[in-house]
Amino acid sequence: QRVLQAAKDCGTPGVTGAMAASALAGHLVELRGALASPPAAATAPSAPRPAPARAPEARPEEVVSLELPAVAPPTTRGRDRRATMTSLSADAGDSLIRVSRNAVEKLTDVLDRSALGLGRRERELKSLAELHTLAQEAAGLAAPQRRLGGSDDGALEALRQRVRDVEVGLRQVTAAMTRDVEAERIVSAQLRGTVRELRTVPATNLSDVLRRSARETAGRVGKNVRVDVRGEHQRLDRRIVDVMREPLLHLMRNAVDHGVEAPQTRLAKGKPAEGTITFSVELRGGRMLMELSDDGAGLDLARIREKAVERGLYERRELEGLSDAEVARVIFQPGFSTAAQVTQLSGRGVGLDVVESTVLSMGGTVSVSHVPGQRTTFRIDLPRALGALLGLVLRVGAHRMVVPNDSVLRLRRVTRGELTVVAGRPMARFGEQWLPFVSLARLLELTADRLPLESDEPTPVLGIVAESKVVAFAVDELSDQQELIVHPLGRHVKEARHLLGAALLNDGVVVPVLQPAELIELAERQAQGLVAEAPRPCVLVADDAFTTRAAIRHLLEIAGYRVLVANDGEEALRVLRERTVDLLITDLQMPKLDGAGLTKRVKADPQLQHTPVLVITAQDSAEDRAVGMEAGADGYLVKRDLERGALVARVRQLIGERS
Repeated sequence: QRVLQAAKDCGTPGVTGAMAASALAGHLVELRGALASPPAAATAPSAPRPAPARAPEARPEEVVSLELPAVAPPTTRGRDRRATMTSLSADAGDSLIRVSRNAVEKLTDVLDRSALGLGRRERELKSLAELHTLAQEAAGLAAPQRRLGGSDDGALEALRQRVRDVEVGLRQVTAAMTRDVEAERIVSAQLRGTVRELRTVPATNLSDVLRRSARETAGRVGKNVRVDVRGEHQRLDRRIVDVMREPLLHLMRNAVDHGVEAPQTRLAKGKPAEGTITFSVELRGGRMLMELSDDGAGLDLARIREKAVERGLYERRELEGLSDAEVARVIFQPGFSTAAQVTQLSGRGVGLDVVESTVLSMGGTVSVSHVPGQRTTFRIDLPRALGALLGLVLRVGAHRMVVPNDSVLRLRRVTRGELTVVAGRPMARFGEQWLPFVSLARLLELTADRLPLESDEPTPVLGIVAESKVVAFAVDELSDQQELIVHPLGRHVKEARHLLGAALLNDGVVVPVLQPAELIELAERQAQGLVAEAPRPCVLVADDAFTTRAAIRHLLEIAGYRVLVANDGEEALRVLRERTVDLLITDLQMPKLDGAGLTKRVKADPQLQHTPVLVITAQDSAEDRAVGMEAGADGYLVKRDLERGALVARVRQLIGERS
């Protein structure tokens, strides 16, 4: 209890990190001494006594083993404190103690919350530094008054002295708080790192279970398999191990049942009769990679297509348009199975979809790859630890949200010249690479401050990566990085797959945490028209010059509009009567029917008269403006303004968009 109370003090206002660390260290020394010093009665043999009937036996899952040095209780007989601490640190022996898992979880949660208190103090320190700067400026403004006044007024001199005293005091307090906050940051990081180590377990906790499952499954189906494990020395977050145990067991059973062939079949193919399944664990920075691979026949894509149609998951023509990699991902669809009959091992309609949903719920991704006739590999990418993450805070319109930092490939501001359209899809230049470009406001149907290319300012863009796919997302502002605690959203918002959870920022605001893999998947499906999206405004561009039409279409498509084109006024009028158009952009000088004539006909037609008309021309004379406005145009724009970003802003104004 004293250990937990000391940890809680880390987040208490007025208690510095050094004070809390000292108290916590003292309690830990007492605890270790008590654990290492058994009761006197335990040293002598005695007859076994029955346990009290009301003392419940601790369940295995509620107790964890921790590695702590086994030390003798500190004494003072002929030894000073320094000698005592030296003897404690010199003891290299390790032993295991058993403590409640709930205690470890509570202690971890308290330390995570103390980080939020540290963030608040850092913000207060920043405000104090700003006050110090203001005091310095005030002192500088007060000093010249003596020269300007011509005489030294006593009240003014007293004011100057007060300002100087305030400035000196603020400087001293700021310096002291800076030292305290820095010391607290270091101690907090050490404490959190140490306590999180208590929640790690060796990878053998997983590998042993997987080996046993492989042997049992192989015995049931009459196959010979060998399991190779790589990375058993790694230590993993206990919560991840607990959550991933069942999904990995399902993948292992699938590898034995569906992946590895029967011994006779393998021998006929020139393979060893014994199949090999490889399970590997690798830690890379803040991520953990797991791979489970078998040397079997690979995925049968033809059978996957057949079963997908048979179970009503896809139409046959839909599958024909999918690549082999996309067809392979069909196995993650709910209810999908290629098993001919239901058994205890397969064909029950649940499995890989549960694996994927479990991985996604922890902020990870799962993918599958295969080599026909040789290998199938499942790759799982997870955070190294659950609960806390380093997040990038961004703003989209009035909304703030967080993206996990380890999923951000690059941050930059993209200019108009670094945006283009390829096959109808906007692209952004990132170094030597062109990436799909998506407005995050459009994707999430939020209100944005401005659309891409609406002003001369570069657009803030972050490149998000997941499963080797990278997409550039445009936002309104990139704020800062914060270490946050992610809380699950519960079953009521489980359909919002693009949300990983919610977190509390340092300023006390609750924000959503985005799921990178689902954002990319949503962007791709929306680009392919596979998901419904908010209707995008449609703009008709009428101009006889191909280069002008292409330039206007290029700019508007990047901004998220649907664009139709016409070569002259007559074709534009025909399109207007056949299609629903939100805005007409027309040149003044065109063959067959010029822009003024087209505008007059549109405004005279009862069905079209409410369609806004924007006239774009190379001429900027008062006469040209008068021609367009007299015809009934709602706006006038010179072609050279297209390069200054005025087009998108004018279009948005005329259409009356709010997002």
